[in-house]
Order: sequence, then C-alpha cells, then structure tokens
Amino acid sequence: MKKYLKYILGAVCVVILAALVLQVKIISLGDGETLVVYTPPFGTRPGGSANADLMEQLVPLYGEESDTVRYDFSCLGRAFPLGDSFISCTVTTLETSPPDSRTFTYIGCDPAG
Repeated sequence: MKKYLKYILGAVCVVILAALVLQVKIISLGDGETLVVYTPPFGTRPGGSANADLMEQLVPLYGEESDTVRYDFSCLGRAFPLGDSFISCTVTTLETSPPDSRTFTYIGCDPAG
C-alpha cells in the first residue's frame, strides 16, 4: 500500500511540475468556448502569421498605430491537443475631446500545420 501512495504522489508532483514549466492556462475565446493552452519552454513562441493577419483586420477599424491608437500583442499559447497557436491583441484608443480611453481585446489563431 505504501508503494502505491508513493507512485501517486510522484505522479502528482510530475504533473504539477509539467504544468509550471509549460505555463498551462485556460483561455476563453469569448463565445463561451474555453481552451487549455501551454507555452513552449524552448523554441519559438506561438503567433507567427496570426499577428499580421489580425493587424490586417484591425487597422481598417482603428487606423494605424499612432498617439491615439496602440496595439499590444501577446502570446496566449498553443492549444492541447490541436497545436493551434493563439495570440491576443489589446487595442487602446485615446479620444482627446472629451478625454476618454477605450480598450478592446481580440484573439487570433494560427492553425497548426
């Protein structure tokens, strides 16, 4: 019985360590769908062409990046088990008259393969 508990404790430790190294998290896609994603510890970060595709769709809505529009991209991770890469883009717009700031967040996907 003691060996059985040691194996279970060892497996739990390995799972926790893997989750910390891979930075596993759950993201919401906004339509009620959630995904489990991880960040690869070595190699390239997800994103790739998704940054350019998302920027291509957002510039007609908000304009080029300037003093009144800012685009901040961040890597969300790769999805289990699909391997699709997800990024987010936070758009901040500043209105000068009256002074106001608005923030919008968009999620982009770079399909695996």
